[in-house]
Amino acid sequence: MSSSPLFVGVDVGTSSARAIAFDDVGAVVFSASKSYELNRPAPGRAELDPDEVLGATSACIASVCAEVIHAGGEIGAVSFSALMHSLMAVDMHGRPLTSLITWADVRALRQSESLRRRDDAHDIYARTGVPIHPMSPLAKLLWFKENDSRTLAEATRWLSLKEYLFLRLFDHWLTDASTASTTGLYNIRKGAWDHGLLDLIGLAPEKLAPVVGTTHVIEAPSSDLEIPAGTPVVVGATDGVLANLGVGVTGSGTGVCSVGTSGAVRATVPEIRTDPRGRTFCYALDEDRWVVGGPTSNGGVVLSWLLDGMLSGLKDDGSDVHEAFEQAAGSAPPGSSGLVFLPYLMGERAPHWNPQARAAFIGLTTRHGNPHVARAALEGIVMQLRSVATAVEEIGGDFSEIRATGGFASSEVWSQMMADAFRRPVVVAANVEGTALGAAILGMKAVGQIDSLERSEDMVGEVARYDPDPHESATYDSLFELFQDLYGALEGHFETLSRLEEG
Repeated sequence: MSSSPLFVGVDVGTSSARAIAFDDVGAVVFSASKSYELNRPAPGRAELDPDEVLGATSACIASVCAEVIHAGGEIGAVSFSALMHSLMAVDMHGRPLTSLITWADVRALRQSESLRRRDDAHDIYARTGVPIHPMSPLAKLLWFKENDSRTLAEATRWLSLKEYLFLRLFDHWLTDASTASTTGLYNIRKGAWDHGLLDLIGLAPEKLAPVVGTTHVIEAPSSDLEIPAGTPVVVGATDGVLANLGVGVTGSGTGVCSVGTSGAVRATVPEIRTDPRGRTFCYALDEDRWVVGGPTSNGGVVLSWLLDGMLSGLKDDGSDVHEAFEQAAGSAPPGSSGLVFLPYLMGERAPHWNPQARAAFIGLTTRHGNPHVARAALEGIVMQLRSVATAVEEIGGDFSEIRATGGFASSEVWSQMMADAFRRPVVVAANVEGTALGAAILGMKAVGQIDSLERSEDMVGEVARYDPDPHESATYDSLFELFQDLYGALEGHFETLSRLEEG
């Protein structure tokens, strides 16, 4: 093993936790992951058990750190990434009073709609960088104010998953500026919690964590995590901004597209930039870099839904189900022979920010089979991402290429479809799980192993490059225009469909 220390990136997401030890050039040395279930106890709810996530995260950290130590290695730092927009309450002893409410939870629909109708709605967005939507802790806290005021009052602290992990694992009560900037409660222009919004909720500022920089370091205490006492622990940032860093995008001109359970298109910019039309977010990476972008709620969840239902037959032959899905999609022509899929199984975020949006297959005939359904599903996700990219490029500048990360980036069919639909080259990074690498790189910077985050560009290898096919791009230009028209035609009916769903 190299004499240089290893850097552990911890990535805690919606469906799993992982810890990965990287060397000082970004190569994976050891890794561990553990999955957990997203619970849906009622319509519109999407929650995690915070202690289940805590246990999974602890097990991953302990496994990887033990491997490093057993191999005679040194841990340079342990740095964290976590999902955005989560919220939970704890009592004075740090015990959960609620489940962890995730980004996918839309119980605060009415509260977000009320916020959107306010005269100062755009000013709230411009101050916080967070589009008004049920995902945001701002809307969720207003839901508690109106529906569970007792918990709002009795909670000693309100916190995200990142804060809960640091409280339980390291006995530190803090949050990073990146996580704070995703809450809808933080004034990104002043660098402080927004007291006007806290007054709107009726929430005392001391119930929110003190905010520190993303390279803030604490020392690991003695514990059963297998992290040697005194090892630097870096608070880190959120998964979205670290995905950009993990594929070497530290400046403008290159877009990043990540698709896992959900998806996003993002760009890195040198200053705060918000959208006059409120379509994009603006979240902190460090004091000199911000990430503008837009998330989609419908990525891998679409494939899971199809494989559990309409396309469950793809599971029957014993082959890898995702390979079977890709083969089916690849055997249908671009445009899926006139079958269009609006992918809004979980409502939608950017660029429409419409939690009441609903999914639909349009154009279905007897000539369509499983391959057309599979390809139309992928094309629907891609068309939605193109809608997001259009808004992001207006704010963050045009992309010369797209760097792909997340689980979908391993699919050749998907990556070529992206290149054709975006009319941009798509580069797949050697480490498609770039978020953990991004966390590790931030840790390297925090402890002085590297002098600049630009060094990340040297750590990102390229395993594949997909150039757009002009003929297929023309097909997707036509499909994109139709996709947008179909959304516009159905948009006025989504609220009625949402009410029918609720009964």
